[in-house]
Amino acid sequence: MLTTLDSSVGYIIEDEFLSYRDTVLANFHNASSFPRGAVMTRGGEPLDKVFFLLDGMVKIYTCNSNGYVRILGYHRKNTIFAMDGLCGGVSAVVTTQCVTPVKAIPLSCSDVSRLCGMSSLFALDLAKYYCKVLRLMCVDAENQSICSARERMMNFLSLYMKHLSPGSEAAVYMSQDELASAINCSKVQAARVCAELQHDGIIKTGHRKILITCPDALAGKKES
Repeated sequence: MLTTLDSSVGYIIEDEFLSYRDTVLANFHNASSFPRGAVMTRGGEPLDKVFFLLDGMVKIYTCNSNGYVRILGYHRKNTIFAMDGLCGGVSAVVTTQCVTPVKAIPLSCSDVSRLCGMSSLFALDLAKYYCKVLRLMCVDAENQSICSARERMMNFLSLYMKHLSPGSEAAVYMSQDELASAINCSKVQAARVCAELQHDGIIKTGHRKILITCPDALAGKKES
């Protein structure tokens, strides 16, 4: 059986602050562009700002001293990331890297305070957003601690699919290395689980692509 996933969380976060995009653009004119692959924040280094993501996609991950990468999630447009920056220059816990070219506006603590002063709703939505990200981390921690590699893979694919655009192909465009990092297992384990799921008719694998052929199975509606 799959672990029940909280429907309020998702692996990809997007458009949480869409209604504030125009306000941010009107009041802050320091947008910066970052190329694909650029590291915007690095774990262990002091951070004194957050970023309002205008365009593009970033991945959030941790990395240990041996170079092992653990992907925690992805952010797309109209979200705020690098929340450690609200803690007054403490060292960041996670690293943020551009998956695509990115355009973002850096916001200092005083900038965020200014936005909160301009709109009490923004302050409330920021608090709710922080809680939503925290819930995702808690769901992820629970999933990693009690589930098999197969369950972790299916839960990950289910969370990922929640944020696909309506009518788009039910596919996850990631390499097996990235999948292994996302579900905290070895590349060999990820390959084995993919082979099992393909044999069971739940997915079809290709080069840097997993096509979901049976979404109901990922949602736990069908036991394979």
